[in-house]
Amino acid sequence: MPSHPTIAFIGLGNMGLPMATNLVRAGFQVKGFDLVADNTRAFDAAGGTVADSLPAALDGAKVVITMLPAGAHVNDVVCGGNGILEQGELPDLILDCSTIDVAEARAISARAAKAGIDMLDAPVSG
Repeated sequence: MPSHPTIAFIGLGNMGLPMATNLVRAGFQVKGFDLVADNTRAFDAAGGTVADSLPAALDGAKVVITMLPAGAHVNDVVCGGNGILEQGELPDLILDCSTIDVAEARAISARAAKAGIDMLDAPVSG
C-alpha cells in the first residue's frame, strides 16, 4: 500500500483546524502551522504535527493546503520571503481553500506555475 504524501496545512483557524484534523484522522501525515498559539495547541491535541514556522511546515511536504483570511496572506505564504517558492524542495501541489479574489488567485497560481507547481483554487465557505 503506497504511503500518503506529507501535507503542510497552513491556517488552523475555524475552518482549517477541522479540515486538517480530518486529514490526520484519515491517516495522512499533516504538519500544521498557524500564527495563533491556541490554534496550534488544538491541532496538537487532535494528533497533528505542529510546525513552529512556515519553512518547518513546508519541509518535505508534497502537498500544501492553505486556509487563510485574505489574498495577501496566501500571496505571502506562496510568494513571500519565507514562502513556498523560496524553499529548496518545492511541493507538487498547492490547494488554496481560502476565499480570495479571483484575480489574486490567478496571479498567485501563475507564479506557482512558473516554478513548476500545480495550484488549485478551491475556496471553502462556512
